[in-house]
Amino acid sequence: MRVRVARIGSRIAPQWGKEAEKEIRRAIEKTKRPVLKEFQAVVQNWEHKPKFIAKRKGYDITVRPTGPNAKIWRYVNDGTRPHKIKARNAPTLRFKWGGPGSYVPKTKFWGQFGGPGVVRGGTWRSPKEVRHPGTKPREFDSRIANRMAPVLAQAIRDAISRAFAKRNR
Repeated sequence: MRVRVARIGSRIAPQWGKEAEKEIRRAIEKTKRPVLKEFQAVVQNWEHKPKFIAKRKGYDITVRPTGPNAKIWRYVNDGTRPHKIKARNAPTLRFKWGGPGSYVPKTKFWGQFGGPGVVRGGTWRSPKEVRHPGTKPREFDSRIANRMAPVLAQAIRDAISRAFAKRNR
């Protein structure tokens, strides 16, 4: 069996690629809004909500937190290492604590969220310093990326189909 390679559509073939790229970029721009809404849904009931910015870089959408509460997002999303907390603006810290396992966070590490974080059956404590055990990462960003990947892939497929349909009219 012989395989033959031939050039197809010699003058218009380069235009197909340019048109497809233009349509893909347009589709990615349109997909930014639903991706941003996913991030905003995570923080909808947070008291100190970060704002988010979505930018298209090549064929990717990059979302990052902004504003004065961006650090809070990073602490919750990425988790924290064990660290010391010292009283700075008062003689002691003041918090309710009931021992290991008594705190139920607002967000779960598998990406669910809702309701305020609470301490079950705790008593008020007032130490000068504590050793915080750190927090587990909630990994909202990777979960949103996994959920939105099929949406973006479909938008790109549709964009390519539109580009070829335009060129074949």
